[in-house]
Amino acid sequence: MKKAKKAILIFLAFIGVFALVILLLFWLLFHEHTYHIKTEYGDSFTICGGGLADDYCLSDDNSDFLISLRNYYGTKDIKELCDSEYLRAYRICNADEDVIILKIKKYDTFISIYPNNKDYTLYHLNGKHGEMIKSELLSDYRLIELVLPYLDEVYHNEMQEMAKKLTSNDYEDLEQYGLTQEMINDKDSLDEKIRIMEDYLNNGGNQNERTAP
Repeated sequence: MKKAKKAILIFLAFIGVFALVILLLFWLLFHEHTYHIKTEYGDSFTICGGGLADDYCLSDDNSDFLISLRNYYGTKDIKELCDSEYLRAYRICNADEDVIILKIKKYDTFISIYPNNKDYTLYHLNGKHGEMIKSELLSDYRLIELVLPYLDEVYHNEMQEMAKKLTSNDYEDLEQYGLTQEMINDKDSLDEKIRIMEDYLNNGGNQNERTAP
């Protein structure tokens, strides 16, 4: 009798352990993780997802900006690129994902570009987001470096004409691209913008081989 009770207890213990293992596996497969991130630049993001599909969503806590990420491994994936008067930029990069998110401060909204997915980036910029970036392109040389290869694809002739005007010191009508008199007076910054545009024109007006920093 005692042996029978002992066997039953062992069996019940085995069933209990087996059930716990199954529950743990289900939790690992289907449990979603949520991360709240405050950057050095003052932005707040929420990243949630994981589970069976491993997909994640990143959302800006202060706007309706939302993008999908193939994977996310932790805060080390998010790198601050720059924060100036006109532009803020981050890069989210890991073995599965590479996306740059830009905040054009005039519009106070984020826009995403994908260095490893040119077609999707061009689709994304062939509309209001492209127009927004283009209208502030000359405000910051770092913005030019990040987006010129893509804007050249969408607005090739317009980018060529704008670059030729800037490099020949003809600033008339360039305010439509965000260039102000204050920026013209900032010689160091202006020289850097001109250098980038000279490289662009010397490469045949196409910088698609450039890699975003």
